[in-house]
Formats: sequence, structure tokens, C-alpha cells
Amino acid sequence: MSDKTKKIDLQDMDKLKLTRRRRRVTEAVDTGSLHDVDSPSMHEEKDADRADVDVFSEEFKNKYRNPFKRLYRIINEEELSEKYSERVVRLVGIFSGLFLLFVIFVLMLLYYFTYSSYTANCRKGQTAEDAGNTDAAIVYYEKALEKTNSRDRKISVLNNLVRLSEGNESTFNLKSYLTELAMVDTSNTEPVNRLKELLLADNDLDAIFSLAKELENCKNVEALYDILQNQPQFNYKSGTYDEPLMVSIRSEEGASVYYTLDGSEANETAALYAEPFLINEEGKTTVHAISINAAGIKSKDYSVTYNIVSGDIAAPVVYPKSGTYTEETEIVIEVPTGCTAYYTLDESEPDINAAIYKPGMTIAYGNHIFTVKFIDQNGNESESTSRAYIYEPSYDVSLREAIYSVQQVLIDHGKLRERGEKVFNSAGDEPFFDCANIISLDEELFYCITMSDSVNGESNYAVNVKNGAVFALQKNPSGSSYLTAIE
Repeated sequence: MSDKTKKIDLQDMDKLKLTRRRRRVTEAVDTGSLHDVDSPSMHEEKDADRADVDVFSEEFKNKYRNPFKRLYRIINEEELSEKYSERVVRLVGIFSGLFLLFVIFVLMLLYYFTYSSYTANCRKGQTAEDAGNTDAAIVYYEKALEKTNSRDRKISVLNNLVRLSEGNESTFNLKSYLTELAMVDTSNTEPVNRLKELLLADNDLDAIFSLAKELENCKNVEALYDILQNQPQFNYKSGTYDEPLMVSIRSEEGASVYYTLDGSEANETAALYAEPFLINEEGKTTVHAISINAAGIKSKDYSVTYNIVSGDIAAPVVYPKSGTYTEETEIVIEVPTGCTAYYTLDESEPDINAAIYKPGMTIAYGNHIFTVKFIDQNGNESESTSRAYIYEPSYDVSLREAIYSVQQVLIDHGKLRERGEKVFNSAGDEPFFDCANIISLDEELFYCITMSDSVNGESNYAVNVKNGAVFALQKNPSGSSYLTAIE
């Protein structure tokens, strides 16, 4: 038995006792035997009351064992307290409210599945389509599309929307449905092909650009990029330049390129590009260009702006500085774009006929004045920069010894005569010996020594830097050097 049942039993017993006590007192007053209220017979009556209470308690438990019967009887029988009845009423109200909410929830579910679900909207769309009401069918199918996240269901609905939108004067909705279908059904090539047809018909190249990026993961998106590949390309980007530009334009093979130089957009009536053209006027020049491929598809207009400014060409900055070097050392010069570095080693001023500096060049052997300047393609020149270099590497045979060895070999062959510490040719003139550089032949190093005199002219000789062996230095028709014995 629960605590609540026990409480009810005690209340009922107290009521029963009180009722019988009052009845006895009333009877005693009426008969004038009030003193007999607590007589032995009264005690026997109390024992009977107690027995009746026990019987009542057992009957009460059986009476209220069924909770539904108990609730009914609790409400309708007067033996329960008023306070407990109020609690039961509140409990019934709560149960009734919950039951009402449950009924409302069930009704909402029924409404959703009957009138507002994916299936319901598809069914309504099909009914409207069968009745020939295309606009209503489209509305219902769009609602169905909003009600599902299933890929297969979306593909089914979108196919219906595409089918119903074909033939409409406005293709806006059709393009939208095709785009969404291509993004959902990435393995299907038909949506992209149909979009390509629509966009080409509208000549909407901007939309093609945007769509190609949006559908980059879709199959057959290359069909859109095929259209975009016709855009012309310039060899120079937009920017500021301090020199004239020789501009060239390229496009895909078989395409025709049209361009303008007056800032207007290019079309089929503009100049046909055939060869690079020069832009040398100071200030800004905007070039527009389009390309049209063999299929007649026109590209989007593309433009670049060049700003040509005049300015002096800075003098070359040369590393290393002047000095004496015993190891091979590279000469480093940063040549500006559009310029060529010309240099001399004889203290003369360089011009376009002088030798051209190339990266990787090293200091020449011997004592030289290296002079360099920049000259651009328009003939503008910078100031020249000079460095005094002495390059004397440490070899087993010194340069003086190498020149002496050449003189002795020529004396032995009768080409020179010795007189004291000097040598002369047959005309009595003293020849001039100079070492231009050190060359590498057959993986060995040689002094390259040139002798100039009035009889023999100019002759070249090679002296091994390790053993002093002397050879005649010759050149073949290709310009390569080789060694021969001195005759």
C-alpha cells in the first residue's frame, strides 16, 4: 500500500470514529444517561468500532485498487477531503491539456504528409501538369524541391522543371534549373550542353565565365572552357614602361584577332592583327582585342593599358670593385629590361659595335680597364662605368716566363733574333707581346699570347701554365681554337 493510500485510510478511520462518538453522545443526552458514555459497554462498542474500521480499511483497499475506478470514485464519493479532490481536478486538467497537445501534433503530422510534404507537392504538381496547368505544376515542383535533400529526388524534380520550362520565351528559369541540375547530377553531360547552347544563343560571355567557375567539378565543363579559350593574349601586361614596346597578340590556332588602339572596344570592323606593332608614344595607350575562332565564336573583349614614360637610363653598377685578383672572379652587372650592356677592355668608350656583356663573364687575364654602358633599342645610352682589374693567377709558370718561352722558341725557329735582353725581327723591329686571357683546351690551361710585329704580322701562341710547353694557337672555320706544333 502506498503512502497516499495509507493517508486516505487514516482519514477515513478518524471520520468513522468521530461519527460514532457523536452518535453516542447524542443518544446519551436524549436518554439522560450522559454518564454512560465511557461505560464498559462503551468500551465494547469502541472495540466494535475498531473492528469495523479494520474491515472498512480492507474494503477501501480493494475498492480503489484499479487506478481508473479509483480516480472515478475519488471524484464522486464524498468521503474524501475537499483538498484532495482539488488536487485530483488539477491533475485531470494537466492530463487533458497534454492529451490536447498530442491530438494537435498528430493533426499537424497528418496535414504535413497530406498537403505539404515532398510527396504531396509532387502529387499536386503531377495533377496540375495532367490538367495542363504548367505554371501551377512548376510552383508545386519547386515546393517539392525545397522539401528534400535526397540527390535522386532532386534530380527527378529538376528534370520535371527543365521539361516544363522548355519552350518558354524567357530562358532565365530554364538556365537556373539546368545549372542546379548540373551541380546535383555531376555525371550527366546534357545539362552543360544545353546551357552552352542557351548562352551562345544569347552571346552572354560573362555568364559563361561565371558558370564555368561554378561548375568546375561537373562533367563536360570543358565544353564551356572551349568557348573561353579564344580570349586573346598580349605579350606585355598592363603597366608603366620607360621604353617603347613591341606588342604581339596571340590566340588559338585558326582564330582571327581584331584590335584597336584608340580605347574603343574591338569588333569585326577593327584592324586585323597580322604582326607585332610598336607603341612608342609617351603617355597611356589602351589596346582592345577580340578573337573569333573558325566556328565563328567571338571571344570576350580583352584590353591592356600601357603607360610609356621617358627617363634617363642609370649608369651600370659593376661588381667587383677595381683591384688585383688571383682567382677567377665573375663580373656581375644587372642589366635593365630593354637594354644591352656593351663593354671594352682598352679604355675606349663602348658603343653598339663593342663586345656584349653576358652573365657569367669573368675578369680577363692581365691588366685591363673594363668599361661598360647600357644602350636601349632606341639608341638611348647611359653613362659609362669603368673598373681597373688586374688578374694574375698563381700558376707554376708565370706570364713573364711564358712570354720568354715563346720568344726562345721563335728564336730557335729563326723568326726572331736576340740582341742582349731584347729580341728583334728580321727588319730590326722589336715585336709586341700581350696576353689576352687564359684558355682551357683538352682540360688544361694555357696562356693565350699574341705577338705583333712588322714582318710576321699577328701570331697567336699558347703556353701551358704548368710546364711551359709552347704551341701555335689556330682556329678552325667554326671559330674553335686548337693547338699545333710551331714550325
